[in-house]
Amino acid sequence: MSKHDSFFCNNCREKTLHIKKTPNHILHLLLSIFTAGLWLIVWFLIVVSSAGASWRCSKCGTSITGIALAETKSDTKDCPMCAETIKAAAQICRFCGHIFEPAVVKEEIKEFRETPDETKKTSKFSPVLVVLVLGLGIIGLIKLLRFKS
Repeated sequence: MSKHDSFFCNNCREKTLHIKKTPNHILHLLLSIFTAGLWLIVWFLIVVSSAGASWRCSKCGTSITGIALAETKSDTKDCPMCAETIKAAAQICRFCGHIFEPAVVKEEIKEFRETPDETKKTSKFSPVLVVLVLGLGIIGLIKLLRFKS
């Protein structure tokens, strides 16, 4: 499975689709139930190893981590005249003196603030699912041990 979102790619110099691979929790839940909880160890290792997974640009393949992701979400834009990076709220370019229209600046700031930040999103579903699978795994192991004796 994977998550998709659009971020600014420093390599492409534009806002592009970025993809982050995530584990398929439903598959691991089914495998954990089928193996009476033995798959929980594998599932836990997969979740831990994918916790630091980075977003990849769908155009160039460049990866960005959480820190770089926060930097790409910064309040900046490129000046159309000199191509220097300036603050999004700037009405005049500090390098060439290009004057931005106030309405355009306000729209860019509004668009930036409305863009969801993936680094702040947390899923409440995954911990509940892990606790549920751990419980089912423990119950399965207890029943398996009682069946053998």
